[in-house]
Amino acid sequence: VMVALSSVNLLSLASLARQKHPACQIVLAADRDLSGDGQKKAAAAADACEGVVALPPVFGDWNDAFTQYGGEATRKAIYDAIRPPAESPFDTMSEAEFSAMSTSEKAMRIYEHYGEALAVDANGQLLSRYENGVWKVLPPQDFARDVAGLFQRLRAPFSSGKVASVVDTLKLIIPQQEAPSRRLIGFRNGVLDTQNGTFHPHSPSHWMRTLCDVDFTPPVDGETLETHAPAFWRWLDRAAGGRAEKRDVILAALFMVLANRYDWQLFLEVTGPGGSGKSIMAEIATLLAGEDNATSATIETLESPRERAALTGFSLIRLPDQEKWSGDGAGLKAITGGDAVSVDPKYRDAYSTHIPAVILAVNNNPMRFTDRSGGVSRRRVIIHFP
Repeated sequence: VMVALSSVNLLSLASLARQKHPACQIVLAADRDLSGDGQKKAAAAADACEGVVALPPVFGDWNDAFTQYGGEATRKAIYDAIRPPAESPFDTMSEAEFSAMSTSEKAMRIYEHYGEALAVDANGQLLSRYENGVWKVLPPQDFARDVAGLFQRLRAPFSSGKVASVVDTLKLIIPQQEAPSRRLIGFRNGVLDTQNGTFHPHSPSHWMRTLCDVDFTPPVDGETLETHAPAFWRWLDRAAGGRAEKRDVILAALFMVLANRYDWQLFLEVTGPGGSGKSIMAEIATLLAGEDNATSATIETLESPRERAALTGFSLIRLPDQEKWSGDGAGLKAITGGDAVSVDPKYRDAYSTHIPAVILAVNNNPMRFTDRSGGVSRRRVIIHFP
């Protein structure tokens, strides 16, 4: 065992270890820094000595992991970190072996091919795959084509019916996706627990569906928006007309998008003349939700079961220029109220599901609704930009 007392000399120590032990596997038990500095230097050292990086399951070093979890769990975490990724069964299996399998066995081989990183939603319809800290919905047609590609890789005969049967069986085997904890906010470099203020590395068990596309960094002493984000502060102050209460309203709306608080059962409507900053508000919201997690739609999309299929898997739904629409907003009320809504995609059976998304409408003038029950008005938050 060699110990680098600082990350500064890690690269030279790794090179020395390779010179002394040319035939051995070199494992770099590196630090997991919030800034990412330790990970970057470990990766550079691993490239230089053809070694393997093992990061602790907590932010800090391996001693922190030992303190929190004990020796046995820490030893297992190191072994898990250096274990080479499992080969796909489709790399070693023959066509005869695969064709002789039952439908459930074929489904299991496909599950193993995806690294056992698949889950199905509570309704047993939508498949998701865990990638880079987030569970992403897999478009059904794309996944069916991928499964067909695995058949073709082995030159095994298949049909659309066989592929559909394997996919349907797979949905009965894999874990059921759980709802993400409302206290967690996902960032690129980990997950913030807003209840106790701790920050954790990503884990499939967090069941995160969205991530904010920025790295989390702890606040510095005396940090304020006015001094540390002056450009944002100038926009915020202008949009709020210099009023502190309205600045808080806008910040609360942006937090709602960042934390994906669809469970507040509200929808946002930003109004104002051209050039007032409405589009900037929408762009900031998109950055907070992540480009891949945001989509644009019309209010008719929310009302139509056929068109709602395009909204699944997103955490932010933007509704631009909808003020000429007039209706009772039944779909809008159901989605923001947390009710299950009907989805009727083409070429598939209709089903009911929840759409866990924040809705942000951006208009010159407020939308007009015919609903008189109060269902829209109590969910509607209008933010007017001067």
